[in-house]
Amino acid sequence: MLYTPDARTIRLDLDERLNPGFRHSEPARLLADAYALSVAMAARTDDLLLKRDFLDSAIQIEEYLVDTLSELSVSRGDVEGQFNDLREIRPKWPAEISAKDWEQLADARTVRDIADVVCGGGDYWEAIRIAVESVFDEPVA
Repeated sequence: MLYTPDARTIRLDLDERLNPGFRHSEPARLLADAYALSVAMAARTDDLLLKRDFLDSAIQIEEYLVDTLSELSVSRGDVEGQFNDLREIRPKWPAEISAKDWEQLADARTVRDIADVVCGGGDYWEAIRIAVESVFDEPVA
């Protein structure tokens, strides 16, 4: 999307406030674009009713993006629970998740971007299982 300099600044300011994993999902990008355009258009219009509608829309989008979706996260307990369930059918896995493995899991794209899965209609538990398996299963050539 082409942005005016004002709209680009508005969009970048909003991006800085969003969950890093979520900000790249398609729903977030579309809503953030709509937010930036609404704020930019509100600044350009002299029609007070139209300005009010643009700003009202922008406020609702901002609240949804920042207050609702940015708070999505994966809990340590959820990851441990999935690890324990999967470990039952994988006897070669360690008895617990080491500090090094936690670092790898924290860097796993599926865990970092869990909001993408939730907002994109994916399965939260499946995303955690995939992340755990990516750390503990041996790579298949």
